[in-house]
Amino acid sequence: MRVQAAGGANSARTTSGIGADFPVPFGGKIQVNKVLVPATDPGKFNLQIDGATAGTGDNVGDGGTTGAIAVSAGTSTSPGATHTVSEAAGTGADLASYTTTYSCAKDGTAPITGTGSGPVTLTVNKDDSWVCTFTNTRKDLCAGVTCTA
Repeated sequence: MRVQAAGGANSARTTSGIGADFPVPFGGKIQVNKVLVPATDPGKFNLQIDGATAGTGDNVGDGGTTGAIAVSAGTSTSPGATHTVSEAAGTGADLASYTTTYSCAKDGTAPITGTGSGPVTLTVNKDDSWVCTFTNTRKDLCAGVTCTA
């Protein structure tokens, strides 16, 4: 039995003439970036998509990125898929030593912004391209006091 396209974008018909709807999978992309303030801060972070370190986002410092990672965006019969982005402390980093903000935008739209390391929930639709940036600013642990080594 061979399957061939029928009249609609979301249907197919076998050579025997039996019609059936087959969901067509959709895809999108998510990229997570890291910014450290100051840029010379030695902290390393793991950039995550759906709770797992993604792409080249393992133990990255300032300027690190996952790269654009392909993710599900649902199907033709059930469009859209929910994904999360977050960060976790890597080598030499303690999240409590930083003030963390994030900004996530898709395809030039107004960004979703907030504080914390996530998870941040995103809805990815067909061909969406999300870019999220986590910015970690080192807290001045000695503000108003005298620090000694």
